[in-house]
Amino acid sequence: MDRDEEQFVVGRWIGLEVLGVQQLRQSQVAAVGQLGPLLAEGDELLLLFHHGLTVAIWGRRPTCTMMVRVATKLTYELTYQAPLTDVGEMLMEPSFREAVCAAQGALRTDVSVGPGGSGMKVVVDQVQASAGMPGFAKKFVGDEINLIQTELWSDLENAEVEVEIPGKPGQMAGTITLHEADGTTTETVSMEIKVGIPLVGGKIEGLIADLLRKALQKENEVGRTHLAG
Repeated sequence: MDRDEEQFVVGRWIGLEVLGVQQLRQSQVAAVGQLGPLLAEGDELLLLFHHGLTVAIWGRRPTCTMMVRVATKLTYELTYQAPLTDVGEMLMEPSFREAVCAAQGALRTDVSVGPGGSGMKVVVDQVQASAGMPGFAKKFVGDEINLIQTELWSDLENAEVEVEIPGKPGQMAGTITLHEADGTTTETVSMEIKVGIPLVGGKIEGLIADLLRKALQKENEVGRTHLAG
């Protein structure tokens, strides 16, 4: 048989290029000279040679759209029946921060407050136990969670905040603002949480957001007691 008359196993490719494998459909047998009518405008032809068999695949090459997952966002408001200056000064007291960590169940705590840039810098370094967390989260953090929260206050009303888990992939950053109205001061914490781990990153972000929400709730309780005393 003349080479131009050799038969091909042919078929259209479909699906995404997952693990380097293409699925075929409409498998047919045709000679080289018969391939032309099968090809539409814009089609590509791919010839594969395997154990003496020539496989022809034609069609439009599949495209893969990268899906970018949006980071988890958290906004939480803490309210105090006190002037803004009193709340702002309270947030700069190491003893208050230590009391908050204790109420949150921290195993170990290190708090520092001092000048930072053109304002003040607050660093709360605490270690929490991971007991009770789902298995997928414990694999991520281990038996303990080390959280380092850094706040850069440009004035008594505004701060940029970052929370990190040393040695773990992830990013937590946002802002803290204080606003007073009718004798009530509202502290608004807005955070964006991103964990770059395939498959479980979103679950871990949700778990971290829930932990931060509970931590801020506990801080609000301690703060109200502190201001009332």
